[in-house]
Amino acid sequence: MLVRLARLFVVLALFVIAGGGAPAGGDETKAQVVRDALTGGKPVVLALARELPTADSGDETDADWVHYLNEFSAGHGRYKTVAMDAAEAAELLAAPPPLEDYYATIFVRSADNAIIYDGPVLETAVYRAAADYLEGDGQFDAEMFAPYAFELK
Repeated sequence: MLVRLARLFVVLALFVIAGGGAPAGGDETKAQVVRDALTGGKPVVLALARELPTADSGDETDADWVHYLNEFSAGHGRYKTVAMDAAEAAELLAAPPPLEDYYATIFVRSADNAIIYDGPVLETAVYRAAADYLEGDGQFDAEMFAPYAFELK
């Protein structure tokens, strides 16, 4: 478990440094990063957590969530991946998900076409199915995802 937690901190730091979880360019807000990506025709992945993991979390689920998110983000550079906590999601989204399972991931194909995975994504199969949705014709696995009425404030 200690090794996994150490990996969380290294991976989370790389995620933030790479711009996945932090605004690009330093002064751009996460909201602006999302808007710019959608305007540019880039799919967006919003990785939401009630609270983003920290070095003090000590939770294996947090470590796995960060690991799989970073792995997906690194393999899909065309997508803009943004991690945010519930407060940031409430500032960005007109109707943010309740995060009842602490995590949710919204896959936005376009400003009017999005799906949500409720809970932490802890399997590459979920991300593979999401990538198929983002790159395909908008069809998705209804047992895995639900349609999401994506609307920015």
